Amino acid sequence: MNSSRFICIAAVCALFFHTGCTSSSFSGASGRYESTHQIQQAAKAQDSHYKKFAKLNENEIELLRVAYRYIGVPYRLGGSSPRGFDCSGFVKYVFDKFNIKVPRTSVAQYDPARRIRDPRQLKVGDLVFFSGRRISQRIGHVGIVSKVNPKTGTFAFIHSARAGVQETSSENEYYKKRYLKACAGPLR
Repeated sequence: MNSSRFICIAAVCALFFHTGCTSSSFSGASGRYESTHQIQQAAKAQDSHYKKFAKLNENEIELLRVAYRYIGVPYRLGGSSPRGFDCSGFVKYVFDKFNIKVPRTSVAQYDPARRIRDPRQLKVGDLVFFSGRRISQRIGHVGIVSKVNPKTGTFAFIHSARAGVQETSSENEYYKKRYLKACAGPLR
């Protein structure tokens, strides 16, 4: 009896402490932001690598408000709703909230006429493209830029991956190896 009680208490404690962990390297990345003030405060609270990024305009703030709302939504192949998103379905859904129509696939979402060659020129709302699981020059993944360090060209992006909708740094080893290109987002 005592050993089963101990095991039960230990399991509850382990569950409690485990749920406090996040995989994101960005403070606030797992939260849901509802106000302009919260987004601006979250932006100010970034680690020293992201402390000096440009002020956001109202469209960028609203874009982040919409995108952050879905952090934690599960990945679903072919998904384009809050029940589950794939990467391009998430991008399409976010921009649909602004009555901006974007293509459904990550390949079609890339616009070579709007290519951004220097990552230091990225802005919140731009689209970043990566190869898929296999490293190649073929687009297999897309995300929305959420933060930029204009001095270094490092950025964070919100996207739907296997773990669901999340915010990830461009310095993440998996995505750093797979980064292909970027283009100006539909809000520009």
